[in-house]
Amino acid sequence: MEKPAKDEEEATRFTDGLTIDSGAVVSTDGDWILMSGPVALEGEIDNTTGNVNEVVARLESGTLTGDGALNIPFRNIAGAVEPGGPGAIGALHLDSNSGQGPAGTLVIDVPSKPSFDEIVMKSNVSWQGALDLI
Repeated sequence: MEKPAKDEEEATRFTDGLTIDSGAVVSTDGDWILMSGPVALEGEIDNTTGNVNEVVARLESGTLTGDGALNIPFRNIAGAVEPGGPGAIGALHLDSNSGQGPAGTLVIDVPSKPSFDEIVMKSNVSWQGALDLI
């Protein structure tokens, strides 16, 4: 069996979900953040190293919802990203290189022409996988 990358060995793991309230910041000083389960992001995920490329936040399963900001690279491995949440309009901010793999799903609520979910990007974003428009 192949050994995991050192970054994965030293990752901070949230296996039962994570809630980051508005105004709150979850910071890392160089460890990756691996998330599973329901992740409610109203605040921010950031790092303290000053080098955003040292860390990655990964959604390995579950659903990421909310109106918060990911200020470090983000990868949706096999979960669902739904700005706002089910039945709620929202905007998730991706401030660094981000992406979604083939097993991930992006869920966008579009209840009317002027009202819809958003992914607000400040950097490169590469999306694969499913796109569900509701």
